[in-house]
Amino acid sequence: MYLHYWSPFFITFLLNAALAVYILRHRISRGALPLFFIVASNASWALLEAMIWMGYELETRVVLCYLQYPFIVQVPTFFLIFVLEHLGISGRFNRRRYIWLSILPVLTVTAVWTNPYHYNFYSSVSLVDSGSIKILSITYGPLFVTWSVYAYLLMLAGLSMVIMALKSSRSHYKNQYWAILTGLLVPWIFNAFYISGTFPVKHFDPTTLAYTVTVICFIWAFYRNHLFNLQPIARGQAFMNMSDGIVVLDEKQRVTDFNPAAEEIFDFLSPDMIGEGFAELCEVELADRLLEGDSRNPLHLKKRDESFYYDVRTSPIVSGKGAYVGRILSFRDVTRQKQLEDQLEYFASTDSLTGLYNRRHFSHLAEMELHRGIRYGSPLSLFMIDIDHFKQINDNFGHDMGDRIMREMVKICRKSLREADLFARWGGEEFVVLLPETGLAEAAEAAERLRESIENLEMESSSGKVTMTISIGVAELGSSGSALEDGLKEADRAMYHSKAMGRNRCSCIDSDGKFADCTKIQNAFPKRETADEITSEEM
Repeated sequence: MYLHYWSPFFITFLLNAALAVYILRHRISRGALPLFFIVASNASWALLEAMIWMGYELETRVVLCYLQYPFIVQVPTFFLIFVLEHLGISGRFNRRRYIWLSILPVLTVTAVWTNPYHYNFYSSVSLVDSGSIKILSITYGPLFVTWSVYAYLLMLAGLSMVIMALKSSRSHYKNQYWAILTGLLVPWIFNAFYISGTFPVKHFDPTTLAYTVTVICFIWAFYRNHLFNLQPIARGQAFMNMSDGIVVLDEKQRVTDFNPAAEEIFDFLSPDMIGEGFAELCEVELADRLLEGDSRNPLHLKKRDESFYYDVRTSPIVSGKGAYVGRILSFRDVTRQKQLEDQLEYFASTDSLTGLYNRRHFSHLAEMELHRGIRYGSPLSLFMIDIDHFKQINDNFGHDMGDRIMREMVKICRKSLREADLFARWGGEEFVVLLPETGLAEAAEAAERLRESIENLEMESSSGKVTMTISIGVAELGSSGSALEDGLKEADRAMYHSKAMGRNRCSCIDSDGKFADCTKIQNAFPKRETADEITSEEM
């Protein structure tokens, strides 16, 4: 006859016990451990309640009632801890303070177990007839009221935090917070009806039965929203307003959270992408680099035809037991810094007037080309250029005109030279050109062509027409360690020979130190065969 009274509690016990086992096996996520204590305590509470309704004598029922309280007092306490842990804000509280939350529960259990000596928790306990069964009737004392007020204060504190999180959460997480809110609010509403005496069935405490709703809510959250597989990190104002983009991944590299700054960086991020694999959302190469934590160079992204650079950092997320549960990817915009670095590098390697390489950078690049040429046996030549009578141009037409003449000369030279040729301002009105894979004959031909282009240059000024000429010295580099330095000296000698011969001419110098006019280079020096030509002849 008692079956239909105690069986609902026993079913509640089984459901809570099953959920407790599940949570214990998946306790790597924040909040899982305190939730385990909530569900396990409620399971014990429901089992003892079922036994109370099995028709035992008064003394046995009272003892069972007393045995419930070590489990009852844990529920509101661990509920608050669960909220703090799950929302990721427990770090704001020293966990040693949790011990203060146990003081009143311990005192409550003590008051219950010593109730026969003071009757301040239960004023009276008796069995009353209700048809064919006897029901345990309890009149509560002042200490029970004290415990109830404390329990409800803890519940209100936790629920207010969940509500605030619900308001600021993304749409995907709203389902999780609604599950928490519903599952943990319903039992306490039923408890309020019971304590106030307004529940339809007299002396029947439905609190543990209402936890069946909690079980259903959490099971739905587990399998539908991955409540403990996809955990949001603390989503306070600091997280939402950070200028750095933050993307949170779980242990399977699925997106679990991100802030608005990350949404601005990656177009593919949206609330609908929560739970999707990060590698599937972006390019494979990009995903591999980010997941490997390669932060040697800034991440370069193109957006709306603009270049953006981000400093990428990856930090693992570990559980309290040290198990890997995910990672945090942070993206700091360093575009301005990269632009400044590029500008500094440009100014450090470039002549400000002409935009050409400066002497230092040219020497660095030329050494690299020399080593490459020696390695592959390819010829390498260079020539020195000097603007004739440049001082007179400055004196007669002004320095501004001199600068214009120099820039125009550079412009013409760039059109005449190949992209692979290294062109630099050596100093003053002197320039140097390095020609990879070019023998002396080809270099002489290029120099003469360049000289003729400059010879035809005319520019207008307030003082009349300005014309200019250049003198060029051409030399071929050897294969020694000092070949570059020696070649520069030889080309410089050849250039001064051109000036000595009347300017506006090109002169070549051979390995014996003999000079020749570049227009006669075909006869003065046999054309050097390239490696490809030698190979073709041998074949």
